Amino acid sequence: MDGGGERVVAEKLRAALILMVSIAIYDFLAGREISLWVLYVVSIAVVSWHKGAKAGAATSGLAVVLLSVVGALTGHPYSSDLYCYIATFS
Repeated sequence: MDGGGERVVAEKLRAALILMVSIAIYDFLAGREISLWVLYVVSIAVVSWHKGAKAGAATSGLAVVLLSVVGALTGHPYSSDLYCYIATFS
């Protein structure tokens, strides 16, 4: 890839990460009744497409962390923290 192509990929990756953090913020603002977890897939797909499975797995890990933080801050609707983590990781 030439320098310009690499720059475009870097910009897409940066945009995907910004999108993921933005989704986490909106997920927090939406409250516990509505979860925007499916929107994280867009960022994961962009990173996976451009950087491969390892980077996609790392992005998925970041999504899990963000979902867990949002769940902890908004208060999850589960009777136990264990059920919240099971739902997050499944």
